[in-house]
Amino acid sequence: MRAVLDTNVIVSAVLKADGIPRQLIELQQDGAFELILSPQLLGEVNRVLDRPKFRDALGMSVADVMAELRSIGDLYLDHPIEHHVLPEDPDDVYLLDLAVTTTSVLVTGDRGLLRLADRAPVLKPRAFFELLVPPMREQFKNQLPERSLEQRFEVARRQSLAYAEEVFST
Repeated sequence: MRAVLDTNVIVSAVLKADGIPRQLIELQQDGAFELILSPQLLGEVNRVLDRPKFRDALGMSVADVMAELRSIGDLYLDHPIEHHVLPEDPDDVYLLDLAVTTTSVLVTGDRGLLRLADRAPVLKPRAFFELLVPPMREQFKNQLPERSLEQRFEVARRQSLAYAEEVFST
């Protein structure tokens, strides 16, 4: 399984040792999922962590944090695609692009992105954590919306393929 962790999840993982986002990073390092990164995502994380309120709380340099992040994730180039479903914030479209083009789950705490969960592979950090941890998996299955994660991937994939056919056939 692959996952794109939104900037808010990555920053939380870096700053809070006892939260679900940090546990997700630990699960990733244990091989539970592939962490998908892109230049745009890394740039946003770097800009956020470089703010004085976060930089002062790190306990290490922003450069060291970014190097560690790059070492545990797989880097993919950003590829803008056409969507039939768009997030409220246009600055978040690249995250949806990255998740769809890499067949990944987008893990976020952003309410605007979470509103797309019934139409795109978007999960809250806790929901993704529960999906990864086997003892909690059965409990989580009962809380999934009508569309399964696989169905949401398939819808996003079909929409992307339809757009590509439209663009390249003209």
